[in-house]
Amino acid sequence: MNKVYSKIESINGSVITVRAKGVKLNELAEITTRFGKSLAEVNKIDGDLVSLHLVKICLIEFLTVLLNQEIMDRLLLIILLKLEDRPSTLQNV
Repeated sequence: MNKVYSKIESINGSVITVRAKGVKLNELAEITTRFGKSLAEVNKIDGDLVSLHLVKICLIEFLTVLLNQEIMDRLLLIILLKLEDRPSTLQNV
């Protein structure tokens, strides 16, 4: 069963603290913001205070909001070109 918590107690770097009950260590949480969805893992429980460590931040969605589409297209092209230039890690067997 999904539980929804909408009040964040604190944010410290990549750790978000919320008040929650019935959660377990290492559980995954999905965090939705205006920038998209991110994944976080429960890494500390102190009573009803639960700390979540962000393990996947939606960087592309964040950049899309901050930058206009033309800049994003150029950035994506640069990334793709750099990936094509890398030597393959797979070897023929």
